[in-house]
Amino acid sequence: MNGRRNSIFFLNGKQDHWAIGRKNALWGLPIRGHNWSAARARLQELGFIAGSEVLAITGPYAHFRAVIGSDRGVYYDDISEPFGLGPGNEVYPVRIELTNIQDIKQDWFDGPRGYFWRQPLQDVYFSMKSLYLLPSQNIGHSHVNKSVVFETARPNFGGAPPKSVPDFISLEEDTALAFSKLGFRIEQLGHKKPLERVPDGIGLLPRSLIMYAKTLGANPYFIVWDCKYNCGPNGLKAEDERAIKEYIESYAPTRKADAETGEFWFLIVARDKAVADKVHYGVSQWAWLGECQQFGLRGLRVISLTTLQRLAKDTVEHRRAGGDSDAFLVSLLPRELAKPYIG
Repeated sequence: MNGRRNSIFFLNGKQDHWAIGRKNALWGLPIRGHNWSAARARLQELGFIAGSEVLAITGPYAHFRAVIGSDRGVYYDDISEPFGLGPGNEVYPVRIELTNIQDIKQDWFDGPRGYFWRQPLQDVYFSMKSLYLLPSQNIGHSHVNKSVVFETARPNFGGAPPKSVPDFISLEEDTALAFSKLGFRIEQLGHKKPLERVPDGIGLLPRSLIMYAKTLGANPYFIVWDCKYNCGPNGLKAEDERAIKEYIESYAPTRKADAETGEFWFLIVARDKAVADKVHYGVSQWAWLGECQQFGLRGLRVISLTTLQRLAKDTVEHRRAGGDSDAFLVSLLPRELAKPYIG
């Protein structure tokens, strides 16, 4: 059975393990009685790869939604034990890195307690009760909370959920998802940290890829981004310019240790190309950008959400076709960013 491209995978695990998994942005699957080659082949057949959406569950309860964000997709690690909660625990060596984590914290199955939550699901991973899919014929199951399973998780504003999500928040969420599909380990900021003066997000290369880039003599990097839903005819306001200058000179340098590299790109992600064109015109007048190399800025670029999503789609298809995903992040994406204007 081949998984649909838009399938949502249910990852089942104990609450204690999920607390560790969320903290480390990491999850693992068992391999009991099987070898790594068999596990990898099965997961590739299902489409369980980088860019896939997962629901972290403990039985009928959904902890959070996330995306498989590592450029490696699914990888094998039987050395470290991040989930070790006592003697006898498995290493869970079939690993994925999690990104774009969005809390849910409510039941996805509202039926009887016990093991009834398994009835609408299909165990797709060697019957190990750890990885499930919801078959299309069971989407309308009376006890499946479709709003929890399928709707994009939005920020919790407290109290009753809003009837509609502001467009600027949707732009931030869509941007974060695109960066995660590109293969970055992302951290959403912006509306997630309303009391702090921070950009909308940061994307870090996986540590293994950083080491790989260095062996090739390539300079690893990280990305800091800020979203702009609209602007004036001549570009951004003076206050927006001051904020971006502060992010480049003050915020980004503080993240160099986390990123394990001293260089970064700053991307302004516009709602559409019309907004991107106006923002780019204004940015081209900023004389102070030439002085920012001392902070590690490799370049500031303006890009529309549509173009970013196209790049994300291209790299996901590249990985699915068996292409070198490392090469995309190490060389192809920097080459794209080196263009004066992406649009």
